[in-house]
Amino acid sequence: MPNYTQTTPGPSLSAPQETFLGLMCVGLYVAFLSVQTGRHRGYFMLGNEEAESLHGSAGPPGPWGMHAALLVAYMVPLVYLAEQFGSPVDDLLATLHAPAALSGVIIAALVATPEAIGAVRSAVANHLQRSINICLGSLLATIGLTIPLMLLVSHLLGTPIYLGLQNSSFMMLLLTLLLSVVTFASGRTNVLQGAVHMLLFIAYVLLIFQG
Repeated sequence: MPNYTQTTPGPSLSAPQETFLGLMCVGLYVAFLSVQTGRHRGYFMLGNEEAESLHGSAGPPGPWGMHAALLVAYMVPLVYLAEQFGSPVDDLLATLHAPAALSGVIIAALVATPEAIGAVRSAVANHLQRSINICLGSLLATIGLTIPLMLLVSHLLGTPIYLGLQNSSFMMLLLTLLLSVVTFASGRTNVLQGAVHMLLFIAYVLLIFQG
């Protein structure tokens, strides 16, 4: 969208547009949490977990404050380590004359590694619902929390932030969304669809070097 708005020049948004974007991202994440933990909680539960919940045999969940504190305690060192890891990665890429965009991919992979390990282990154990839950939670947390935080930091530091995408990245985004709709809307998935997702990611990495 920043590539096509006319309020500001270049692939950027005006202050009201950035405010609306930040509120929209946070609202989307809050809506997901309310759906996942509230009215439609059964959509995100495994079959045996849902049966236990209906019969009241499942133990009561812990207080949400404790979970929130544990989440913050987990995220703080992770973000700190990612920040410390950023400078060596940038130096290495500069030495190898690699594209600067590759640094963002490496840092994003580092931050997402714990969720990725959990999702893969669940999928290998044939707990696909749990694997999807991990992926959805990680994805929406990345979109719903990172973007508003980056917008806030850019205003506090007085550094402009450009959210627009280049032509190849924009097309890859559209292809990813289309493929995701095909994967999740059918109600059934298989290895072939997963292979297409992997090939699309490989194509994205290739376009970083040959965009």
